Amino acid sequence: MTRTFNIGGGGANLTIDVRVTNGASAAAGILKQGAGQLTFSGDAAYTGITTIREGILAVAGSGGKLSGTSAVVVSGGGTLHVGSGTATSSLNNGIANRINPAASLALGGADASGGNVILAAAAIGNTHAQSFSQLSIGTGVHSIASNAATGTNTLTFDGAAASVYTRSAGGYVNFGNQAGFGVAFTNAATGSSVAGTAADAVLIGATMNNRTDFVTAAAGTLVAATYTSTGASTWMTGKNMDVTGDVTTGAGDAGVNSLRFNDATARSVTLDGTQTLTSGMILNTANVGARDNIITGGVLKGAAGGDLLVIQNNASGLLTISSDIQDNGSARH
Repeated sequence: MTRTFNIGGGGANLTIDVRVTNGASAAAGILKQGAGQLTFSGDAAYTGITTIREGILAVAGSGGKLSGTSAVVVSGGGTLHVGSGTATSSLNNGIANRINPAASLALGGADASGGNVILAAAAIGNTHAQSFSQLSIGTGVHSIASNAATGTNTLTFDGAAASVYTRSAGGYVNFGNQAGFGVAFTNAATGSSVAGTAADAVLIGATMNNRTDFVTAAAGTLVAATYTSTGASTWMTGKNMDVTGDVTTGAGDAGVNSLRFNDATARSVTLDGTQTLTSGMILNTANVGARDNIITGGVLKGAAGGDLLVIQNNASGLLTISSDIQDNGSARH
């Protein structure tokens, strides 16, 4: 059984400050629709799925909880706001796990649209924390961040390595980098949503640091990927290549892991033959500025069964791909 709350826009909101339970249903859930805001300031103890398709669902106040929900799904441009909405509110201080920490978190859904998560900040010298069992990234553009740079605010995913981070083709998430905010994985993610090995392993479909870095797949607080500079001739198997010169690849398919343009100079990458990006990811950052980069020559493709994800985050310059893009046998590019 699912209870639907359809809250319109234009400043509409609804706050529920009483206990919400399953009632006669064995496992009731909540569906939040509409552009307005639904706030739970009491204990919503139902045990079904919490689905946010539009607008904001907030768990706020000193007693706001989703203590029993089995999963949270955010799509349709909706936002899960964990904590009181006012940045640095004392109501967030010292609170951990307003939401059932055994619940999973999924961003995106069948509508292929984005989902957002905000962990509200605690005041200076205080903490605010939330854990989930796993993070699933569906098709669409998603974000996870805090709303202020005060306190110590931590979002943790503590599931098993094989399931703690999963991603569907076309899914992309950016992890915010506000001071005092961190995202952590108790176990280093493994499986098909990770590319590369050892220090070069990255989460496929993820960036951090204002979309300037890929994300290392490791246990602990998320950190930026390890890069190998291309210069004019370096193109290495399994490495996250940072384009620091006009580079021409060798004729053999090296199978580099990823490709990043982050240099404040116009750069070119000339492919010789077929070149596979194991992660499928190309990132053009805002640090490039008003300069145009190009990938030319040869054939470019993602790994078999994966997609090719081009993250163009530079509004001031162009990224041109004039190489042939080859079908890699997957359902999506």
